[in-house]
Amino acid sequence: MNTEYGRKVGAALRAICQLHSDTSKLLVDFDKRQLRPNCYSVFGSYATRDLTYNVKADFWMAEGVYRYYANNAEPGKIEGVAVCFFHEGFPHFDEPLLLLARINYRLDNDLPIRQVCQEWDILKLFFDFREDRELDHVLHAQNIEVGRIASASVLALPLYRIRHVDDVESAMARTRVE
Repeated sequence: MNTEYGRKVGAALRAICQLHSDTSKLLVDFDKRQLRPNCYSVFGSYATRDLTYNVKADFWMAEGVYRYYANNAEPGKIEGVAVCFFHEGFPHFDEPLLLLARINYRLDNDLPIRQVCQEWDILKLFFDFREDRELDHVLHAQNIEVGRIASASVLALPLYRIRHVDDVESAMARTRVE
């Protein structure tokens, strides 16, 4: 590796660290708005999963992060936010994305929401369950995975368009229109 290449890699890694730090701050700020009385985070303080600690790995960086918020007054309904740093299957989305969703889960047998909601549902709703995905348009879906998800609205935006947590709040409001 030549010195110039090493400097470029170092600068890229510092940029990724800053991206992660900024994303963490955004999620913490959004938590403060969402976690009001009777509301809670479905997965506690967790924000990502499926990272490997093994020496044999394709990469060690999280593909994305998530937060899901439930309300005791409306069992089965959540609002969620996710940031997709990259997605291997969709290289044409060549920048980090902010995804926002409102999801209505079917809660059979009074299951707790944590047993029905899955950490990557927001990313799956955008990348896997719809072929007509487009940035800055609210997508609607119904009866996903044999009815586990009764209905959902998801919106994806370029992450770097977001300047303040207010931008996230106004974008989330777009998913609430039934």
